[in-house]
Amino acid sequence: MAFLTKLKWILGISLVFLLIAATNLVDRSNFVQVKESVMTIYEDRLVVKDLILDMYKDMQKKKVAILTEDQQFFTQDNQAVNRNLSTLIERYEATKLT
Repeated sequence: MAFLTKLKWILGISLVFLLIAATNLVDRSNFVQVKESVMTIYEDRLVVKDLILDMYKDMQKKKVAILTEDQQFFTQDNQAVNRNLSTLIERYEATKLT
């Protein structure tokens, strides 16, 4: 084989190798973006649903106490429920998509 033929083969194989490496890097960054998107969706949608459900349960406790005129709830449990609601609201505000 002549020198120019060998050089063409080397350049061709090198070009194919570089193309494969570049494609791999692009795919890797795309997978990272997809992973971050899935994590964000999980944290901001599914976790928020649980937070809203917990807030609803605490509000229902307050509603039942008001309707039944439960003085024991207001003297003992109301402050704890209020603190829990404040914590849940802070966690809700910390999410990105809501």
